Amino acid sequence: MEPTSWGTTMQARSLARSAAIYKPGDKVIHQKFGKGVVINATGTVEDGEVTVVFEADVGIKKLSTAYAKLERA
Repeated sequence: MEPTSWGTTMQARSLARSAAIYKPGDKVIHQKFGKGVVINATGTVEDGEVTVVFEADVGIKKLSTAYAKLERA
């Protein structure tokens, strides 16, 4: 049985999201810590870790990509 076009589309979107990763130099925004720049990232957006240098007095934070809910700036 072949997958429907809807199923295929959903699988492709899921794979694209899972494969996306932050890269050093990416500008991001965190709800609590504010604006920052990625200095290191491993894994995927859904299952990885990212190290970010935030502005002001926040400094460097290592965050789980699954929970950090970072937005690209």
